[in-house]
Amino acid sequence: MRVRAAEPADGQALYELVRLCTRDAAPEAAVFEASLESALADGGHAVAVAEEGGALIGFADLYVSRPLCAAAPEGHVAQLYVREEHRGRNAGTALLIFLSRRARALGCGALTLTASPVNLRVEPFLERNGFVRSMRWYVHPLH
Repeated sequence: MRVRAAEPADGQALYELVRLCTRDAAPEAAVFEASLESALADGGHAVAVAEEGGALIGFADLYVSRPLCAAAPEGHVAQLYVREEHRGRNAGTALLIFLSRRARALGCGALTLTASPVNLRVEPFLERNGFVRSMRWYVHPLH
């Protein structure tokens, strides 16, 4: 297994992973393509992919922001997904390590990640990878 930065040529395979990850909430293909192109061009954004045998088996999406009250920029892992059949083989950890290094290189003082409360497997995984539960996350849909 290898983790690397996503490239434009990964678009279709990455879109399929996003569709698996988000199920019914996946954007239209054209919207995804535009988002990927923007993310890959943005210096404060990173998309990492895990591949095995030439196939993408996972991805993670990092964006960097600078809250007014923070001493340093913060990196946020917006999505982290590994195909079910590849879980438990360190692909998720490898993706987090890759994005942690990228966040440090961008001057980030912390890395955050939001997880669904129904995903019971994620908390032990995150704790093994150095994350500490910090706060609640609320969402206000705007449409």
